Amino acid sequence: MRLGGAEVGDIGELVSGGRVMHGKARIASHPVAGDEGIGLEQGRVLQSVDWIFHGKQAYTAGLIRARTGAATEAGSPTENDNSGFSMGRRGIGSGFNQCILLFLRSPYRARITMDTRTLIFSLGLFNLSFALVVFVYQRCRKHDMPHLRAWQLAKLVAGSGYLLGWSRPLWGAEWVPWIYAGNLMQWLGIAMELAVYARFLGAPRWVPVVRAAMMVAVPVFIATVWLASSNHPMILVGTGIAALLYLAMSALSLNQFRQSPQLLLMMSALDGALGGCLALKVIIGLLGVELVSYQNNGINIGLYTLAFVVMCINGFGFLLQVQQRFEQQLQQAKEAAERLNQALESANAQLSHMATTDMLTGLWNRRHFESMVRQEMARADRHEQALSLLIFDLDHFKDINDIHGHLAGDRVLVELTALARQHTRGCDLLARWGGEEFMLLMPDTGPQQAMTVAEKLRSAFEAQQIPQVGRVTASFGVAGYLPNESLDSWISRIDAALYQAKQAGRNSVRLASVSALRPVRHRPRETRPS
Repeated sequence: MRLGGAEVGDIGELVSGGRVMHGKARIASHPVAGDEGIGLEQGRVLQSVDWIFHGKQAYTAGLIRARTGAATEAGSPTENDNSGFSMGRRGIGSGFNQCILLFLRSPYRARITMDTRTLIFSLGLFNLSFALVVFVYQRCRKHDMPHLRAWQLAKLVAGSGYLLGWSRPLWGAEWVPWIYAGNLMQWLGIAMELAVYARFLGAPRWVPVVRAAMMVAVPVFIATVWLASSNHPMILVGTGIAALLYLAMSALSLNQFRQSPQLLLMMSALDGALGGCLALKVIIGLLGVELVSYQNNGINIGLYTLAFVVMCINGFGFLLQVQQRFEQQLQQAKEAAERLNQALESANAQLSHMATTDMLTGLWNRRHFESMVRQEMARADRHEQALSLLIFDLDHFKDINDIHGHLAGDRVLVELTALARQHTRGCDLLARWGGEEFMLLMPDTGPQQAMTVAEKLRSAFEAQQIPQVGRVTASFGVAGYLPNESLDSWISRIDAALYQAKQAGRNSVRLASVSALRPVRHRPRETRPS
């Protein structure tokens, strides 16, 4: 390791207040050094701590002398001051770097071989794998989500950038433009991922901010690469850009954590930790430690390991949120479909009601009544049960409409049908046959019982006082069902009985005879008295 322009490792010379400190000498002078039990790793730890401690002393001493104006007779700082000031900064940074590396390689921890290039390759490979998984997922489900498509592109760009960085030694040159293109692609991929998160979490105002920041950061990085004489400034600028992006991602997750509290808080903590570590690397670089992006040192291994963990957590976390969002949308769609089905069922029930009932009186209409009569006729034939049909027609109803108006006529129909319902059983079927005619089907009822019901209805109608109209009477025809008789024949007989009631002076009840089978339904309706 280079420290202050000189090789520090075996010798480890540090200038502290004019004294030369030797790392090996200090290690050997330790009470348990050498043969008494201290190993090489423990010695390196002590050496690193020694670098940090005496580097801080040298840095502080040089800073104090510079501020107090201590100078030679020529008016400039002494060579010892400059050396102590510069090497002090490098001692602090190198000590921290060596401590991190020794921590990862400590014999008291699991022996895991860590390599920076392997970690970079893993970052690139896993980013591309995420992009491939999302592509296959969308193809299999045939469900295109804009957020997933944009996130897939972000992973593709970032993964390609990491692989370009990993391939640096393959080009055989220390400075290869592909490396800087890879760095730009990494940051662009992170920025695109941040924009996708912002849109997905419902914070679109972040997108123009990220776009503006990248429009500033990219030219600054390119200018640094073009103007700098070494890679050190480029690494500082690039690391700073990455730190800001991850800190912004942490702030975004924290700002929107209510959508998925546990997951977003964990993602925010990890993104913030990575952003903070990258910022710490920038600070170490500013202290004078020469930064090398792909060197196997403690800082790089720690950062790339943490970056790999963050990449996995962010990737799986985002996919889990997408799945959760999809399930929520699916549940909402199911609930909407259920509400729609309920509305359709209600509409169908309403249509069925309108198709089978009379809108004015609420009774069954003629079409539906005929179908129910046929069913009862079949049941009566099958079980040899009695069945009777009753028809009544309001007397002089045309005069009511002409004298009192159609609204009064409608009121008469409504009140008399309500009165008829009060005198019927639950199994009886009451329907409006047409105009002022009504029919009542009575299962398990013989002709004489039907005559009794008709007489009760006639008396109730006669006694009912209707406002603005007065009393309204009705004529009744009754007929019992004959086995295997057709509906037309049955209605013809009951119609003949009603005609007889009208001819007898109205407000009366007549029972159809079995022999009255003449086709009365075919004569003109106006021949029957109203």
